[in-house]
Amino acid sequence: MPRLHILSDPSTAAHYPPVDHNKIVRLEIFPPIGIARVGDSEIECFLAPEVPGRTYPPNGLRMRPNGQEFKFRDAHQRLRRQAVRFRVYAYDAHDKLLGEVNSENGYILNWTVQVANKKAANYVHQRGGHFDPHETALRNPKIQPDLNLEDRSLLIVADEGAIASTDPLNTFVLLNKGTFQGSRVELAQLQRDTRGRLVFVPGKGEARSIVNPSKPQPPIISAMDSSNWIDEICDGQVKVVVTRAGTDHKVGELGRPATVLSAPPNFAWGINAPTTLYDTIENIYREEEHPLVPRPTVHSLDFWKHIWPILLSASSLSWTNNQAFQGHGVSSNGHYNFWQVLELFVGDAGDDVELMNKRKYFKSRIFEKLRKPLNRHNPDQLQADTRYMPRLSGDAGELPEPGTFTSNLQPDARKFAALTKLQHDRFRIWTNDDTFHLPADGVLPIPRERLEDVDLKDQTEELTRAILETAIGDPLYPGIEMYWIAKLNTTYDTNHAVKINPPFRINTNTILPGHLTRGLSLPWQCDFDLCKTHWWPSVRPDDIVPKVVFHATVQGSNNKTDFDTAITARTKWTRGLRDTVIVTPTQEDWPGSDDMVRYWKYLGVVRKTRNAFTDRHGWQHSVFLEDERVWM
Repeated sequence: MPRLHILSDPSTAAHYPPVDHNKIVRLEIFPPIGIARVGDSEIECFLAPEVPGRTYPPNGLRMRPNGQEFKFRDAHQRLRRQAVRFRVYAYDAHDKLLGEVNSENGYILNWTVQVANKKAANYVHQRGGHFDPHETALRNPKIQPDLNLEDRSLLIVADEGAIASTDPLNTFVLLNKGTFQGSRVELAQLQRDTRGRLVFVPGKGEARSIVNPSKPQPPIISAMDSSNWIDEICDGQVKVVVTRAGTDHKVGELGRPATVLSAPPNFAWGINAPTTLYDTIENIYREEEHPLVPRPTVHSLDFWKHIWPILLSASSLSWTNNQAFQGHGVSSNGHYNFWQVLELFVGDAGDDVELMNKRKYFKSRIFEKLRKPLNRHNPDQLQADTRYMPRLSGDAGELPEPGTFTSNLQPDARKFAALTKLQHDRFRIWTNDDTFHLPADGVLPIPRERLEDVDLKDQTEELTRAILETAIGDPLYPGIEMYWIAKLNTTYDTNHAVKINPPFRINTNTILPGHLTRGLSLPWQCDFDLCKTHWWPSVRPDDIVPKVVFHATVQGSNNKTDFDTAITARTKWTRGLRDTVIVTPTQEDWPGSDDMVRYWKYLGVVRKTRNAFTDRHGWQHSVFLEDERVWM
């Protein structure tokens, strides 16, 4: 694999003030969890989001001067990969943030990375998810079944890669020496940017069987656990040693290593899940009563940070899922619009009883629809019903459709997704606060162009949130970026003595490279095939509006009838691929998964277009359309 060109780095022209090396005691890598996404391009990649909200277009990539939108495909129509960049921040003896250190302000960054893919050596998919993780059957059961998981020869462990800020800029290091039954697997490549920061570029995302490699691929014969198959998904640890330029003097001590994950592509840009991976991790730190994630109060509540993203998610998902469209589409009562919020909540209501009642009704109507967080000790007593939101499957499997269970068989609440307790508590506080309103100038904060435009004190939190808000935090059955291990408090370092904000760190003493992804589908394309409704429409779309169909219907008009006709012209995102219909658990062919293995790279990307519809109230509605499909 050649070195991939990084498209448009927004930080290239940024400058960094000096940081006194005598004050540096501690170093931390941010983001603490970085997520890269595979693609089949062999020439280009783009950087993962570094500022929350700047997901369209991707980091540093603007609309071109000729009015053309950024393309997710390169000149050969191959899907560009998402690389992730890691930075180093310095702290003094009192955990005060001193600034970012890099080659511009006189420091040499010596990076090492260890990643692994341990899927083939793991247990089979846990049918009970994290509620019943006791499955002991093995993937590839005929190979060393009596050994511990970490001792089986099925592990794909890349040699530790190293790259330094003093290396030539065009240097790249391939993490390609891991093998699977003698077959070499290329998991990633390492690069550095112009300031010596690490850029992790994932693999191409290919999957294959090692059975008869010279012949056509054998068919998939398992929903999640194909024997003799490998893919290029991985995770691992990122470390750094910092020295002063021109000396051998080591500066500071590194806290926990950072974590890097490679994951499937995001095919729905600018649309986030109701519960993101950031939300899931934040909730765990709150449950552990970490001082940096305090109990929510009316004074700590930030509408644009804590409430609006969930409302926006519900409306945005209507562009990628038919059930969401029915409940939250543009013409429905459940569609939450930015302009509607401003009209309703900007300014103190004073003695305006009618406005106060409208506000109270709006908030209570939403809160009453939210499914209560799952009570682990009594899971069947909650709102196991598709009338409650979010209408997504849960950590115990596919949600049952209305009318599919009898009075003698109550639905299992664990099969329904819910907000985290922290998310739900914030909504409860917001709903009950009769004094809540937005200041007259309190419009939606506009995301900064680049991380350096954010105040230094906020940069680490923004960098952490930016990448995790694009990842799935619920449901995890098994998941997209991480499987249900993401919901276990033992996965993280929750030491209260750590004062680095945010404190999100994987417990690298027990979570080894390869552990965060080993419970995911093998190969990853199988899950992408099977989970086509009620699962992850913020990454893997279900029902979409093709851009060509939308424009052919609207044809430049602002007529609502034309608009409604255009947005109801839904089609399957996977049209052209065969369907897998699970008749029995022992079904021996999975045609949809076979097709996904071959053709995932040709599917379209849903993204916000330049055209927004203005309704009769004068409110503009974002339009998310599928584009760049190169399938047949």
